[in-house]
Amino acid sequence: PNARKCYEQVIKMRPEYSMVFNSKINLAVVFTPGDNVEKIRHELEKLAKDPKNEPFRDQIYYALAEMEYRNENINPALVNYRRSAQYSSNNNIQKAKSYMAAAGIYFDRNDYINAGTFYDSTMAYLPKTYSDYDAVSQKAKNLSELITYIREAEHQDSLQRVAKMSDGDRSKL
Repeated sequence: PNARKCYEQVIKMRPEYSMVFNSKINLAVVFTPGDNVEKIRHELEKLAKDPKNEPFRDQIYYALAEMEYRNENINPALVNYRRSAQYSSNNNIQKAKSYMAAAGIYFDRNDYINAGTFYDSTMAYLPKTYSDYDAVSQKAKNLSELITYIREAEHQDSLQRVAKMSDGDRSKL
């Protein structure tokens, strides 16, 4: 709450643009349930549309995604993590963080195929110097192996369903 008040005070003082921009981004970062979500969302979306912020859209959408996630708006969070990654043209760490956040959501939902896809994307951009690189890499590898088994099980289930069909139904299929 104190950080939020400080960022709001900075904005009211009308300092140079970069201070206002960073304060608005950080308002979303320090967001807590009960804050005016609509106001913060509106400000961030307004920042994202402003052409002068084009180089920073990845950060704007990431902040928006983080706020949505903490507010338990999971689907909008996923959309904004994807947008963040999409707009990260020169910031591979931001792109990797966006992919990793989306991967984590899918993993928590037991959607291992989507989680694996996003972890693969994470690994494409995550520098080896990243502090948890080995853990993220191992998770991506484990998911890749699990996905192989999931797809094989789905394939076998499909074959067994076809095998149980009557000759006529199998011919129609």
